[in-house]
Amino acid sequence: EEEEEVEIDEEAAFYVGQKLLLLLKLKLSKGQEISRPLVDSFAHPGALPETEMLVPIDLREAAANVPGCEGRLVDDEGRLGVELMVQHLGIQGAAEAIVQAQLRYLENPDGILEDSRPKPMNVLEWKESWEEWEEEEEEEEMVCDEEEAQEEVEVE
Repeated sequence: EEEEEVEIDEEAAFYVGQKLLLLLKLKLSKGQEISRPLVDSFAHPGALPETEMLVPIDLREAAANVPGCEGRLVDDEGRLGVELMVQHLGIQGAAEAIVQAQLRYLENPDGILEDSRPKPMNVLEWKESWEEWEEEEEEEEMVCDEEEAQEEVEVE
């Protein structure tokens, strides 16, 4: 039997608030109920105060376990698909998936050199790096559009 392979986005590193993650871990370890607002707070790192520390997590395993996300739990605006996670995993399952994503990041299953891995940063640094990434994406799209236009001219 062949297993269906889901293509997982290689850029699966996502940033979450360090304090929020610690709170989530503490509640899970004590068997306390996880509230929906707590899970929702992981949706967008840019919504946290600019001095708040963010840590990277690896969402590939979580993405593989959530049907309908096509291997990507983060949208083009840098928001985590918390709604989709809760819909398929429940609030508790979504919380556990976030904690597992940090463990997966720390385990470094791909053996990526430490210097090349995403590093903790504050929200302001994250916003700046996100803006740079968006600009690079726009430039790549423009280059692709220009190449396609050039190919069309050559065909005619």
